[in-house]
Amino acid sequence: MSTTADNVTDTLSAFVTDPGVTWPPEVTEAVKQTLLGYSAAAAHGCKDPVWQNIHRGVALRSHPGPHGCVGLNEPLDIRDAVFLNAVAGNAQDFDDTHVPTIIHPCSVIVPVVMALAQERESSASEIIKAILIGYEVMCRLGNAVHPEHYQKGHHITATCGVVGASVSAALLLKLSPSQTRDAMAIAAGQASGLIENLASQAKAFAVGAAARDGLLAAEFAQQGLTGPADPLGGTYGFLRVLCQKPQPAQLTEGLGDTWQILQVAYKPYPVGVVLNPVIDAALTLYREGNILVDAIESIEVRGHALLLKRTDRPEPAHPIDARLSTQHTVAAALVQGLITGASFERQTMQHPAVIRLRNKVRLTQDDSLDVESAAITVRLTSGEAYANTTIKGLGSLSQPMRTTDLANKLRLALSGADVEARVRALVEKSAGLDTDPLAHHFAQTIVQTISHN
Repeated sequence: MSTTADNVTDTLSAFVTDPGVTWPPEVTEAVKQTLLGYSAAAAHGCKDPVWQNIHRGVALRSHPGPHGCVGLNEPLDIRDAVFLNAVAGNAQDFDDTHVPTIIHPCSVIVPVVMALAQERESSASEIIKAILIGYEVMCRLGNAVHPEHYQKGHHITATCGVVGASVSAALLLKLSPSQTRDAMAIAAGQASGLIENLASQAKAFAVGAAARDGLLAAEFAQQGLTGPADPLGGTYGFLRVLCQKPQPAQLTEGLGDTWQILQVAYKPYPVGVVLNPVIDAALTLYREGNILVDAIESIEVRGHALLLKRTDRPEPAHPIDARLSTQHTVAAALVQGLITGASFERQTMQHPAVIRLRNKVRLTQDDSLDVESAAITVRLTSGEAYANTTIKGLGSLSQPMRTTDLANKLRLALSGADVEARVRALVEKSAGLDTDPLAHHFAQTIVQTISHN
């Protein structure tokens, strides 16, 4: 779809509500994968202290309702369920990644669709479109302000996420084009999130708020609340306020022909996405180098500028900080020979060998490596050196996580005698989504799979 219209919000609204929009089979398969990817991330996240602390805050004023929430046996009001389900997806940095922008869309979009699809008994095609178009708008908005937006300090998952969530909600609420524009306007006014919060519990709160506030924006638009003509592209709209040099064409060029969900990858490790190739390189050296930790003199990690900017944290103060620390991640990988959620718990952070080793890690910017690649050189006291360069590690678009990988990721977070049956049921529900006459029950399947631990 191409357009010459000056009003980018109207162009998007018309596209979102167009009943004739179609997409190829591989896009449908990507949407199915999203449900499994979100479920695996949320199964880990709802056990995290971040989620537990936020749940306690929500419980102070929460109300019972019909909507399931991962990690809980009692259903909640729709707004609380959406909020907590979004937090669960993001709490352990285990959610998906839109590679061009480092947006994590599933934690924002899927909880909104889970709740409204259940409430409205939406069809399979409605559910697929709501997820797909929510991703499309969220990620295209990210493309239009990236990289300056992120570099300036805006948490792009939260800021762009609230607008994407409003679009998913608008579709399931069957809003008109003008109401959808109003929903995006209300949502754009709530866009908030700081990079300063990334290494703290406040980061996941912002993601939860983006999902909840996107839902609220669509509900208020449905009730007649209106916004300006072009809340995204206007003089004081989202693009110009949150980015000095936005690229508005990124919102509309190729609309309906290219799909952003095909640029989304899934994480094999519960860390900031830029650390994936670093971990792959470290684990390769662990397996192949036969390196004795006590014999290591120094470790050099070379990578993309964003790796240094976000993960140069030689003395992580707490588990969230550790999941964004190259020094800790490399040390834990070389000491333990694997990276799991336990690698970022206090016991591992305070392990003497891990502490000694992370003090030997130094980061160097290497402009020849992209954000999905990294190189490590380990030098021993004997003078020997071992090196590995990982180009496009596991979880990249070139080496994506498959259904079996995501099922294993989910399985690792579950306990109980019926784990295999629960995982199998969710895999089957996701795989058959497009032909399922009871597709709206997918929310219940996700909650039951995760919560019955």
